[in-house]
Amino acid sequence: MLKLSVFALLLLSVVVKADYGGTYSCYSGRKECKLTNLKYESRDAVASITIHGGNGPFLDIEFTDSSFPIIPPSLFRDNDNVRSLSVKECEIEAIEAGTFENARELKFLKIQKNWLTKLFNDMFKETKLAKVNFGNNRITEIEEFSFRGCRDLDTLRLSKNRIKILPAQLFSGLTLLEDLHLDHNRIEDLEEFLFRDLANLQDLDLEHNFIGRLKQNTFSGLSNLRKLVLKDNELSSIDEQAFHPLINLVELDLEENNIQVLAPETFTRLTYLKELVLTENYIEELNDHIFEQNGMLQTLILNNNSIEVLRPTLLSRLPRLEQLSIQFNELASLEDNLFSNNHNLETLNFEGNVISRISPRAFANLRRLEILDLDDNNIASLDGGIFSDLNGLEKLFLENNLLRDLRAGSLQGLNNLRKLYLNDNLIRSVDASFFSEVPQLKSLSLEDNLIDVLPKNLFLNLGRLEELSLSDNNLIDLDDDIFRGASGSLQELYLTNNKLTTIRSTTLNLGSLEYLELAENYLEDLPRTAFENLRRLDSLDLDDNKFSNIPEAIRGLHNLKELEIAGNRITRLDTQLLNSLQNLKELDLSDNRLTDIPNDAFMNLRNLKELYLDENRIRKVSDNSFMQNRNMKKLDLSKNKIDELNQKMFSGLYNLEELDLSDNPIQHVNDYVFRDLSRLESLSLRNSTLSHIPRSSFLGLSALEKLDLDANLLKELNDGMFRGLENIEDLYVNNNPLTDVHPSTFHQMGNLQVLSIGPNDLTNFEKDLFQYSLRLEELYISGVEFSSLPRGIFRPTRKLEVLSINNNKKLTAVDKEWFKDLPNLRVLNLVNNSIANFQAGVFDDIDDMENLFLSDNAVQSLDVKLFSKLLRLEALELAGMSLSKLPVGIFDNLVDLELLDLSRNQLNALDDRIFHNLFSLEEISLSSNGIASLSAALFYGLRNLDEVDLSKNKLISMDPSLFRDCPNLRSLNLSGNRFATFDLPKMSFAKTLEDLDVSQNMLTSIYITEELYSMIADDNQISSVTVDASPAYNLELLSLSNNRISDISPIARLTNLESLNISRNDLQHFELGRLINALDELEALNISHCKVSSIDAQGLTTHESMMELDISNNELAMLDFDMIKNFPDVETVVLGGNRFNNLDFDRLLDTLKDIELVGLQGTEWDCTSLDRAANIFEDNNVGFWRNGATESCPGGSVSGICCK
Repeated sequence: MLKLSVFALLLLSVVVKADYGGTYSCYSGRKECKLTNLKYESRDAVASITIHGGNGPFLDIEFTDSSFPIIPPSLFRDNDNVRSLSVKECEIEAIEAGTFENARELKFLKIQKNWLTKLFNDMFKETKLAKVNFGNNRITEIEEFSFRGCRDLDTLRLSKNRIKILPAQLFSGLTLLEDLHLDHNRIEDLEEFLFRDLANLQDLDLEHNFIGRLKQNTFSGLSNLRKLVLKDNELSSIDEQAFHPLINLVELDLEENNIQVLAPETFTRLTYLKELVLTENYIEELNDHIFEQNGMLQTLILNNNSIEVLRPTLLSRLPRLEQLSIQFNELASLEDNLFSNNHNLETLNFEGNVISRISPRAFANLRRLEILDLDDNNIASLDGGIFSDLNGLEKLFLENNLLRDLRAGSLQGLNNLRKLYLNDNLIRSVDASFFSEVPQLKSLSLEDNLIDVLPKNLFLNLGRLEELSLSDNNLIDLDDDIFRGASGSLQELYLTNNKLTTIRSTTLNLGSLEYLELAENYLEDLPRTAFENLRRLDSLDLDDNKFSNIPEAIRGLHNLKELEIAGNRITRLDTQLLNSLQNLKELDLSDNRLTDIPNDAFMNLRNLKELYLDENRIRKVSDNSFMQNRNMKKLDLSKNKIDELNQKMFSGLYNLEELDLSDNPIQHVNDYVFRDLSRLESLSLRNSTLSHIPRSSFLGLSALEKLDLDANLLKELNDGMFRGLENIEDLYVNNNPLTDVHPSTFHQMGNLQVLSIGPNDLTNFEKDLFQYSLRLEELYISGVEFSSLPRGIFRPTRKLEVLSINNNKKLTAVDKEWFKDLPNLRVLNLVNNSIANFQAGVFDDIDDMENLFLSDNAVQSLDVKLFSKLLRLEALELAGMSLSKLPVGIFDNLVDLELLDLSRNQLNALDDRIFHNLFSLEEISLSSNGIASLSAALFYGLRNLDEVDLSKNKLISMDPSLFRDCPNLRSLNLSGNRFATFDLPKMSFAKTLEDLDVSQNMLTSIYITEELYSMIADDNQISSVTVDASPAYNLELLSLSNNRISDISPIARLTNLESLNISRNDLQHFELGRLINALDELEALNISHCKVSSIDAQGLTTHESMMELDISNNELAMLDFDMIKNFPDVETVVLGGNRFNNLDFDRLLDTLKDIELVGLQGTEWDCTSLDRAANIFEDNNVGFWRNGATESCPGGSVSGICCK
């Protein structure tokens, strides 16, 4: 017999695999016994275990991370002093009768994260249990008197099981119970009077079940309940008296249900209610008297409903209300005296509505209001003194509205305002005295607007301002005195993505400034004195400008700790200048034009911790370049041209933790090159040209946890090449031409958790390959050449959670035996093999599976019970098979399924009942089948359905009621069908649909509703576009390519449009000015292939939002630079395929200073001119845009563009 003291077990992991018992003894007087990593495979073996707990007054026993099917019968038989028992992650399958017969002192029981399936009558009859936790098991059945005799029980947790039914007498006699947790189960109904004996219950959690209705006496007996959580159920019916017994309820959470209507009497008896959450339901209107008796209410959350009107009477009886949130509803206005009796309001949130009008007295008397959120609305004006009573307001959010001009007096009354956010509006001008009413302001954001000039005294009154963001505007210059008012207080200043060409020292007279961001401007150089007044500057960002050298202006920044100057044109390092920054901790020089690193480059930067040199042209790093950087923790040299790692390249980097050498043409690693890197945790040599790794290469890397060798030329893996890597956790060897992996390769890697291997030429794995991989959690085997795996190969890897065996074309079958040793598997990927059949029961042993991917196998049929055990499945992909029929009932047990992919099969017809139990389904794809019609009942009950893909089928029409029971439907793809008409307003989902794709049909007209955010209707025969009669439209993307449109006037009404593609239509004379001036938000416009011979730019004003412009393949005789200059922020312009073959490329770049890509395909340019253009583009970091098509160029080409 094996005899070990528990004290010894605390020091060692003891694995007992054989079927024999053991004796475990606690030292006398010890109160805690902790046993871990015990393995017993049979019940008989467990029955032979002996545990001696000692002679103390009580004993606390804990089993963790072990494997045995039952609780040892001797535990309580031989120890009558056990007070607490915890069994966690031990694969307990059952509790045998009599287990707790002698557990007379047991008070605390936790059997968590095991495999229990059933609780039976009288399990605990003779115990003194006070707290019981059976959370995270597999319990499907609880007998009626399982807890009979547990008179002292005060806490019961049954969370995260598979319970469907709660017997009527289950809680009988539990009169002292205070906390009951039944969340994350499959409960569909609650018997009336189920809780009648629980008079002391205070907390009841029923979150994430499938409860559809609450009856009159559901909660009878719960007179002392204080908190009730019903979040994430299917509630659509609540009896008006259901909550009446809950007379002491304080918190009620009804979030994420299907509630549409609440009776006026629903909350009448809840006079002590303080918090009510009704988020994510389908409420359109609340009765004015519904809260009449809830005078104690402090928090009311109504987010994500469909409420259109808020009336004063609704809130008039809530004098203690402190927080009201009505985010993402349909409110269009806020009327006067809305909160006349809510004087205690502190937080008010209206984000994500469609508010365009706020009456002057809407916020009257809210003097205690501290936070007001009006983000994401349609507010165009702040006039009228709407904030005049809000003298206690501290935070005001007005992001993403339609504000254009900020006029003086708008902020009257906000004399205590601390934070103001005006991001993402259309602001062009700001009155000089706009901020005069808010002298206490500490944080101000005007980011992402259209401001080009700031009045000289704009911030004069903001003497306490600490943070100011002016990024993403059109500022060309800054007045010398612009920040004078905040010169002593400003700590953070953001000026990224403007059009600044210089910075003067008089402008930045900011002695308190610690953070300065000047990225994405047009800075080429700076005056030496630009930063001379920034004595406390800690961080400076100069990324993505046009510096060819590190500016001399940084020399005096002795306190600087972070310098970012990536994305410039720096070719050499001024070592003297850099070494003057002795406090620097982070330096980013990535994406420049450096070719070498001198050995004195960073000599004095002894505090440097992070250095980024990636995306340069570095061929050589001098020996001992980092010798003095002993505090360095991260070094990135990826994406350079380094071909060899020299022995002294990393000398001195004793504290380095992360080294990235990926994407270099490294052919050879010298011995001991990493010898100083004893603390290195992550090393990437991805995408190099290594064909061999010497045995001593990684010696000394004892702390290494992650090694990436993907995309090299390695043909063999063996234990010698990984010598010294005992602590490795993540190993990646994908995309190598491997032909052999030695059986002992991973044996020394006892801490390996993630292994990814393939594609390669391996034909088999040895059975013992993972013999010592006891901690492996993720295994990816892709694109290998084996036809099977040896049985037992996964037996040591019981912790495995992710297994991917994909893209293996010789794999024709799956062996059930592979999975029987993987109880913790959550993700299984078997995509793109050659499996012809999945046998019934093949997945039964991995019933905690959450994601199963089986697509692209040669399967023609599925057994009806194939998924019957996978009750926790959330994602199932069955695409690209040869399925012609689905057996009814195959998905019936998958009530947690959220994603189902059945695309690319041969499903001509679907039975009405096939999806009827998929209550949690959010996304389904039926694309590329042969479906000609759909029954109106097919999606009935799928109330969480959000995204449906029916593309590439044979549908000619759709029943308007098809999705009538899917109130969450947001996205529908009907492209590639045979619709001749599609009347969106008549569809049951018209009010919820946000994204619609009807491209590649036979439509002649389309209707755009105000709710749509995206409409794609390419490749039809559309000549007519009808737009809803609405004052506001949500549409952001409209694509109508390859139709018959000649009139674009309806499109001009879509004022929120960001992307418009009307290419391949008949628009010979294009009224650009009229269209663009109406669409302030437009970022991308494509009018290519439209036979346009002239562009009418009359009245066109500057349009800073435009980022992409495609006018290619038309009949334009010349490029109108006067038109182009109105789009100064364009990053991509496509011009080829017109009649002009001469272009002033210098003028183009001078006009469009932010240009990144130029499209010239389709025109035969002059080769000399084009070659010159290519050089100009390269000097300015501009590339050629290509459409993917390969051009034949008989006359020659430059950079793939035809020329002559």
